[in-house]
Amino acid sequence: MSGTHFDPHEREETGNRRVRWNRRALILLICLLVFCIFPGLLFFFWKTYGRNGLLAGIGCLFFPFLLLLWIGCVWYADHFPSSGEHLEQVDWLPAEARDISYYKSYTYTAYEFKIPEESFKKHANSSWRFREIREPEVIRRYNYIREYEEYHKNYREFRYEEYRRLQERTTATVKNGIVARHRQRNGGGYHAVYDRDTGTAYVQTNPR
Repeated sequence: MSGTHFDPHEREETGNRRVRWNRRALILLICLLVFCIFPGLLFFFWKTYGRNGLLAGIGCLFFPFLLLLWIGCVWYADHFPSSGEHLEQVDWLPAEARDISYYKSYTYTAYEFKIPEESFKKHANSSWRFREIREPEVIRRYNYIREYEEYHKNYREFRYEEYRRLQERTTATVKNGIVARHRQRNGGGYHAVYDRDTGTAYVQTNPR
């Protein structure tokens, strides 16, 4: 039997794998799969592949759950956005900010407020690179989403005059101030403008 390789440890390990699925374990597995499928699957991975199988099973089972949870949160944030108009103060803006109006959802966030220019630049995102406005800068305002929804609800066909008024209500045109903006190919990014003539800051962001 010189050509036969024999390793007693291999036989012992193989035997251990075979006896893992005894009658009691199989009955327990069937009960778990029938009455509580997720623990049953985890039990199957553990008995079959050991600790690594258990960890892999946890990842496989909970990843779809976390994905669905994230999708649910995004859906809720888009369908039930937070908003406010002409507020004196909010806890997520500097104390100097006044007359605050905002709209916050997952896909679209915009807000505007009165604030001194130096304070606005001081508290702005450190990655924003402001420059002087050389030509009129147009930025979408906080009421953009809701006004457009209302427009499409009331007019099934294009109405030039109503659309022009809609544009005037939902955008701000700044001629004297500073601007910082960055847009990605997928539409994500930011647009921040400060109007020196009115002392108003406008910010609009998208996550993608």
